Amino acid sequence: MCILCGELITQIHWTDSVSDQSKKSTIVVGENQGRRKRNRLHRVRLLNELIKHYGLKLSEWQGSKFLLKNQQGKVTIVHDLGALWPAVEQMLGKPLDPLDPALLAKISN
Repeated sequence: MCILCGELITQIHWTDSVSDQSKKSTIVVGENQGRRKRNRLHRVRLLNELIKHYGLKLSEWQGSKFLLKNQQGKVTIVHDLGALWPAVEQMLGKPLDPLDPALLAKISN
């Protein structure tokens, strides 16, 4: 059990599935943990390339959650990547525009 969250972490969000073998949604201790961790860290690196445009940074936390931080030191726990974009919008206090010309210019380089 996570002491800080107070919840038993047993479900895998679809973004954390390892491959087509991961049709099941229950975590089995030791099963594909290394590969799952590498995949999570890779996704965090890719997402940080996008959200640094907004002055934000994402980090992986304990293999089950993510921490979203802004430049002022505010931190939000993001339970899975499905909850990332609403958390980014809430932290920014405005909706995101995925077609923002400045963002597209930054990621096209």
